[in-house]
Amino acid sequence: MRALIAAIALLAGGSAAAPPAQTLRTAGPVTLLAADGSLAAAVVEGDNKSRCTQVVLWRPSSKPVVIKTQVECDGGGPLEGVDELALGGNRVLWEETNGGDNLELSVETATVAKPKTQDLSYVESGAGAAGDPGGDYTGNLLADGPLLVFVSWTSCDPYGGGYGRPCQKGQPDDYNGVLHRVVNGKDTVLRSGDDVLYPIWVDGGRILVRNGSKLTLLRTSGAALQTFDAGAGFQGAVFQGSNLVILRPTALDVYGTGTGTLIRTFHLKKAKRRLVDVQSGIAVLIGGGAVHLLRLDTGKGAGFTPTGGGTIQAQLEPTGLFMSSKTGLAFEPMARVLARFH
Repeated sequence: MRALIAAIALLAGGSAAAPPAQTLRTAGPVTLLAADGSLAAAVVEGDNKSRCTQVVLWRPSSKPVVIKTQVECDGGGPLEGVDELALGGNRVLWEETNGGDNLELSVETATVAKPKTQDLSYVESGAGAAGDPGGDYTGNLLADGPLLVFVSWTSCDPYGGGYGRPCQKGQPDDYNGVLHRVVNGKDTVLRSGDDVLYPIWVDGGRILVRNGSKLTLLRTSGAALQTFDAGAGFQGAVFQGSNLVILRPTALDVYGTGTGTLIRTFHLKKAKRRLVDVQSGIAVLIGGGAVHLLRLDTGKGAGFTPTGGGTIQAQLEPTGLFMSSKTGLAFEPMARVLARFH
C-alpha cells in the first residue's frame, strides 16, 4: 500500500497536472454514502411529493445511474426512509423502512447493469406505532468488492405482544443472530450465532465483528481469524490490509491485524468526530464540518471541507476521495488528495 502512495505522490509532483476534482449535483440532500473502487453510491432524500428517495450510482466522468425506491414520495408515512447503504463491486445494498403499527424493514439490491430493485429480505417488529421493540430486525449492511453482508436477529418482547420471546433477566435482549452474505443477488447464510450480531466493517474478504469490548476478525467462510481486546469506550473501528484502526475519545490507535499488537498511537484533542474509513495507510475522520485525513506512517494530516452544508460523509478509495453534502457528491482524485499532505 505504501508503494501505491509513493507512486501516486510522484505523479502528483511531476510535470503532469493532477486530474481535476469533479462534482455531481443531486435532486435532493444526500443522506448516505458508500464507495468501492471508482464507483460511489448515494441515497438522495425524496421530497414526500412527486420525487421518491433515490439510490444514485456515480462514476466520475460518467452519467449517474438512478434507482428509484418506494419511500418518501406521495406524502408517505413517518416510518418511511432508507437507513443503511453498502456498495461492493457494481452491486449496491440498502435497507428501506416503512410500516404503521409494525416497523417493516426490507433489504434491497440492484447493480449498475440491472438497476431494477430486487428484494433480498423482509422482516417486521412492533417498533412502529405499537411501541413494542420485540420482533425481527435486519441491519449492519457492509460491503467491499465481492463480499456483501448484512445481519438479522430477533429482539425479545418486554410487553408480551408476541413479537418475540418474553424478555427475561439473564437472557440477551437480541438473539437468533444470522450473518447473511449476498452472492449473485441471492441471500445466503454465512454464519449463525449471537456472536455475529454486530458486524462493523469488511475489507479484503474479511469481516470485523464487535462483541462488547472484543473485536473478532472473520474469514469469508465465517471462521474466526483473530480476536482483539479493544477495551471499553472505543468509538469506532475500521481495518484494511495489516492496519486495524480504533478511535477513542482522545486517541487513534493502530493495531496489526495479524498479531493484534498495538503499533502506534496518535493523540487527538477531545472533540466530536467519527472514524469512517481507512485506505492506503490513510485514516478518514469527520468532525467539525470537515473531512480529516491522517497518514498512519508519518502522522501528517490533511483536510477537506465539502461545499453545500448538511451532513458530511466521506469514503476514501485507491482512486480518490468521495464526499457528500446537502447539495450532492464530490470526488477528489488520489493525486490531489496526496498533494494536500505536502
